[in-house]
Amino acid sequence: MISRRCVPVIAAIVLSMAFLISGCNSGIVVEDDVGPQPDGAEDAQIPEDASADGPGDAAVDAGDTGIDAGVDAGVDAGWDAGFDAGKPGLIIPGKGIEIYVKDADVKATAFNVMTDTYGSIVGKLGNPTKPFADVEWYRRWASRSIDALFVNTAGKSAIDNADLLNEFILTKGFNGYTETGHGIGTPRTAWKTEMGNPDNTTVYQGYTTDMFFLKGFAIVYDSDNEAAQLTVYRKQKDTPHYPIDWELFKIKDIIASLTGGSGSKFGAVSTDFGPEDLKSVTTDTVEIDSLTYIALGLTFTGTVPWLGSEFQVNTIAIIPPYYGVIKGSTLQLGALHADVKTFMEAQNKCCGDTDCTTKGACVEYNTTITQDTKTVNLYYYRIKLESAGGTKYYMTVGFIYNGDNMLTTVLLGYPIAK
Repeated sequence: MISRRCVPVIAAIVLSMAFLISGCNSGIVVEDDVGPQPDGAEDAQIPEDASADGPGDAAVDAGDTGIDAGVDAGVDAGWDAGFDAGKPGLIIPGKGIEIYVKDADVKATAFNVMTDTYGSIVGKLGNPTKPFADVEWYRRWASRSIDALFVNTAGKSAIDNADLLNEFILTKGFNGYTETGHGIGTPRTAWKTEMGNPDNTTVYQGYTTDMFFLKGFAIVYDSDNEAAQLTVYRKQKDTPHYPIDWELFKIKDIIASLTGGSGSKFGAVSTDFGPEDLKSVTTDTVEIDSLTYIALGLTFTGTVPWLGSEFQVNTIAIIPPYYGVIKGSTLQLGALHADVKTFMEAQNKCCGDTDCTTKGACVEYNTTITQDTKTVNLYYYRIKLESAGGTKYYMTVGFIYNGDNMLTTVLLGYPIAK
């Protein structure tokens, strides 16, 4: 059985992971300064097709990292002696980049996502800068126009040499091209001849982003429709387009639940979405694990319901670039608080009484949650009642909004004590 002490920890971990990924997925890296947005608050992207229900339609920018390339990070702490800007590197979608570290190098050095580590890259490029104090696993090699996102593989409180590279963000000034000769500054029409139709497209503050989840690539275009940012990450097994089922706490085939045997197993998550980018482990009476898919905007948090059983999903956190609609609506991440509230309060599928023995009108509740020095307002709706360790919990669907009242996070199966 899931212990009573374990449930508040589950809730805290879910919020912590949501803040981690949103800190890495917010804001577009552009030459013109639109302002850094490391907390995910401003990254509610506006999809071109808000009615999308399949992988070929609308979404949000997974390569969006909250870093403004127009802001000079200062003198690069990395070792650039002999760096030859005249030798172009190679961009490999879904894999990484190959660049010449020194002028004398005859062969380019390969750097691969989810293979290379912080230590291995620093050993070749030198020490980077840290653009944002509250985004620990984000680093910049400014003179090379390379930013990189790492994942906390080592499980420490600060970046470690063992932490894996999750994605490269290449900005204006990067000297490199794909095998077909496309790179920064290449027109969108030319990129489409190489990459084909994107899995989804968004438009935000004058910048258009084409996402290729299955190919591990994202392209941000400026107002002239020329590539201003390229993001390289691991090829994904699926696209984040599935409806957000707030009644069943379900994404694709994965269901969240505190009740032992009712939630999906972690193995099912891997079957649906492939290997995770980050697995976090916390112990509080029983072990709690989280599987995070940064490029998809998903974190699955769960526990072992009883000794010897497989981990079960208890809560699902959803942030950009996830672009599936809230089930029964056309609303997505980026929707206004008022619109979400209007939709939810028109439903008659929440707890109709304090014991959830009947279904009734959905009522919005509010609580303030502080996590990782950030205080957020969680607006939630009681969907059903479940028990853990002898304590009853309202299983809720929770919504978090930014300063512009735009939806940035959805929590499915978020437990709140009765």
